[in-house]
Amino acid sequence: MATYKNDIPGKYADAAYRTYGDTLRLKGHTSYGDILLGVWADVQKDRRYTYAIELSQNSVPVLGKNGSAYSYDISDLNTTIQPYLELNFHPWAGATIKPGVKYSIFKRDYDAGLNKGTKLPLKDTQSYGSWQPSIAINQRIMKNWSAYAQVARGFLAPPLSVFQVSSVGNVKPETTMNYQVGSVYHGRNWMLSLDGYYINFSNYIASAQIQVPNIGTTSTYVNSGGAVYQGIELEGQYVIGYGFSLYGNYSVNDAKYKHSNVRVAKSPNALASFGLLYESEHGPYFSIMGKYAGTHWGLDSTTDDADNTVFKNQYKIGSTVTADLAMGWRIHHIGSFFSNVTPSIKIANLFDNRAISDFAGNQSYGDAPLFWRIAGRSVFFNMTATMP
Repeated sequence: MATYKNDIPGKYADAAYRTYGDTLRLKGHTSYGDILLGVWADVQKDRRYTYAIELSQNSVPVLGKNGSAYSYDISDLNTTIQPYLELNFHPWAGATIKPGVKYSIFKRDYDAGLNKGTKLPLKDTQSYGSWQPSIAINQRIMKNWSAYAQVARGFLAPPLSVFQVSSVGNVKPETTMNYQVGSVYHGRNWMLSLDGYYINFSNYIASAQIQVPNIGTTSTYVNSGGAVYQGIELEGQYVIGYGFSLYGNYSVNDAKYKHSNVRVAKSPNALASFGLLYESEHGPYFSIMGKYAGTHWGLDSTTDDADNTVFKNQYKIGSTVTADLAMGWRIHHIGSFFSNVTPSIKIANLFDNRAISDFAGNQSYGDAPLFWRIAGRSVFFNMTATMP
């Protein structure tokens, strides 16, 4: 097809995502406590593709450097089965203990006529499984004061993006040991909670930049060994009166690879949210909430000439602050057809902050770093209605 200076290039993209699933729950009562038994099953179908078109010539496809108009053409099928067993008993006054275990089975069938990262065909199937025991303890100290602790083993299969590079089978699932302790206190018109967590990762999946002949710098995924996430979170709410209340949440977080001072990428050193809320029994409500994200690194590992993972922080991203405004009105008993109608509006990023928010990879040619910015101000209107 010939090209002209007045041609208007474009892209056509389509993505269809469907999920089907069900749960089975059985519960039995004994003199010692409750027994919960069940299984969760889920199937996810994902079909997506995009190709270049010429808008000024009836949207005809335009061939690219790879000889195809398609940028990618992917079908992805995920199957999850998760049986579980949990006990729930009260060995002494005010105490609840919940030991349990589940087994996660995850299978991904990936079929790409043209893969997103490599621009080559790929058909692969990967299956993973893991036991996940856990135990949680909750103790009521006083009527309005309680404490809790939890230990659990976690499991995460490699994400879809891992299949969009050439070395799929080399990436193993992440596993974690999670520890959490905390306490909650409710006053007459206020609430305060304090929580601490420690997460020990094995086979942590990280993105690394590598040099590929005839392509340039591209991303791949590697198991970066072990990492530790730990932090403290404080949350509180104070009821002012007349429907108004103040809310605040602040956490200090530390995420580093084991035996190093390299921080895990995309893990802010602090997070906070704070704001004013209002709700009236007569219908109107609104909230204005600020969100703070501390500094983090865009990249934490790369690969050397021998394809060995090298820990190194690159591309420091500064802290950001945004604000969201939401308001609406719950209208009750509007008529015989609708019992409740609620119009609402939400303005995200109220002050239109466009600061850099994350690292977005490198250019294929020239290797210049690319960055994401916070999406600009957006306005959403919503209307919900309840039928009798």
